[in-house]
Amino acid sequence: MKNENLNSNYFSCIQTAQIRDCEEIYKFFTKFFDKRFIFYYDLKKLKENIKQILIYKENEKIHGALIYTKNINTTFLDFIAIDKKRTIYNNSISYALFSTFIYINNQSKSYKLFVDNTNLHAIEFCKKCGFNFGSTQLLFYTNNKNFKEF
Repeated sequence: MKNENLNSNYFSCIQTAQIRDCEEIYKFFTKFFDKRFIFYYDLKKLKENIKQILIYKENEKIHGALIYTKNINTTFLDFIAIDKKRTIYNNSISYALFSTFIYINNQSKSYKLFVDNTNLHAIEFCKKCGFNFGSTQLLFYTNNKNFKEF
């Protein structure tokens, strides 16, 4: 997706994470994503990439977060999650995180993300944000006999 047609705003309720937030961020994301999907991120990696994590807090607790990575021309939205049980601003916070992500990375030539093809809510959100979907499909393989298909 090219960034030329995207509208972005900076939302003051969204902040860049701090080192002190790492444990809470890790626990937050493991509530929403199977640990098989977040294999790249452990506490050490979170600390190393802390400037590429956006968070939303209510009452000093994280209720929304977004992790991204950058290379020369592309910015990847790796993970985004909102704790809908804890915040009354569900869709607004999702949009605020996404819009702030675009605002901060406005020099990127393109953005990419991966969505589970069964997560219809996430697919609809991404479409509303202007993403066009390709036909790429990722398959995960492991030598762990206890690994279950998903």
